[in-house]
Amino acid sequence: MLRGHRIRYVASAAVVHSHHRSARYELDRTYLIHQRLHALFGLITIPTVRHLARSIMTSCVAHFRWLRADGAGGGPAEWRRAAALAFAFPLGQYLGARASRTGRTLLRAGRV
Repeated sequence: MLRGHRIRYVASAAVVHSHHRSARYELDRTYLIHQRLHALFGLITIPTVRHLARSIMTSCVAHFRWLRADGAGGGPAEWRRAAALAFAFPLGQYLGARASRTGRTLLRAGRV
């Protein structure tokens, strides 16, 4: 902006934003967030083990579709990471709300 540039809204613009964090980091982060969301608002996004299993499967399908849609398809490392993240996000949601509900520590979340 100091050089004369301006910030402008462009509806057709696409923004790619990502972090290459480990699945363990994402599990810990999601656990802590959902623990707090339950404590503050009573929010439970994945209430039962049955819902957890369905969420993991749905998440796997979505992550694998994204990899295929990426064009390159990714190598074995990307497919393993996609599977790990597809598992970590729903598990963190389930365990975080359950920990808040029961008052028990279900996961030792570090480095978040």
